[in-house]
Amino acid sequence: MNDLKFEWYYFDIHTDDGYDVIFTLHTKPFNSVFDISIFDVFIYKDNQPLIHHFFIRPQNELSISQNPFCLIVDGDNYIRKSNNLIEVAVKDEKINLSLKFNNLLPEQKPVEMELYPDQEKGKYFKWIVYAPLCDAEGELTWDNNNIKIQGRGYHDYNAGNINLKKRLSGWRWSKFFYGENLLIFGEIVPRKNKTKRVLVHVTPEGCRKDDSPVKIEDGKNLQIKSPVVNFQFSNKEIFNIDAIRFYISQLPAILLPLTKLWEITAHISTKNKFLSILKNILTNVKYIRYRKTGIADQKDLINSFHEEIHF
Repeated sequence: MNDLKFEWYYFDIHTDDGYDVIFTLHTKPFNSVFDISIFDVFIYKDNQPLIHHFFIRPQNELSISQNPFCLIVDGDNYIRKSNNLIEVAVKDEKINLSLKFNNLLPEQKPVEMELYPDQEKGKYFKWIVYAPLCDAEGELTWDNNNIKIQGRGYHDYNAGNINLKKRLSGWRWSKFFYGENLLIFGEIVPRKNKTKRVLVHVTPEGCRKDDSPVKIEDGKNLQIKSPVVNFQFSNKEIFNIDAIRFYISQLPAILLPLTKLWEITAHISTKNKFLSILKNILTNVKYIRYRKTGIADQKDLINSFHEEIHF
């Protein structure tokens, strides 16, 4: 994949006591023209943002080896996989996060799907679900605070060679947790052609996928029809967790100095209250996270976790 334009490794843990932990390592960020990797940590508690912290490292500091997989920057920042165990370490001067994922489906072949809806030669947007069903634990230290985390874990991977801002209008991802099962439902909306829908149904017995499930929705009720699974969900409560704004360049390469200046200024506008009036002008992407509770298949009260991006 020498033509790679973006790549990220995604991990999350959802706990029974109200924590949602999300870590993404953007080895090649889709939202930056700089040669950096972004270590991005979000912690939510009881549907409210608790921590958002990120730091950057030069891309040339990262090294990857296979069999067993190891992506490493240094002794404090790495992703390691060995048999059914995945270890993640994230540390800088402000935060120290360690995560362990015990893959409950070690014999399951990774689920791989193409997300780019357009039939365009040589263009791709790859999604690989490596470990959708995990027992997970972690420990976080920041500002002399320490929390321990234990819950359901998940890990996937994305990579592609398209400019997401130019090619897509957005996407929506939903994860429904019921019993020991997980239903992942995604919609990728291109600027041309029809929305692409994908589904992965995960049980303790394994994973099944569908790249053309049917969605029926009336605002409150959702029905997904597929040879893999038929699923109904009726909303009870919606909790808006987060909304993040940032900038993705669409400018030609010849304008790289201007693009870099714009990206930096846009980022500052999201952090500086005196420049926040410019945030909606300088940024051009919105990322939303929310939770829902509802009735699944007309019987069980379940939780779901949702993410949307609007380019």
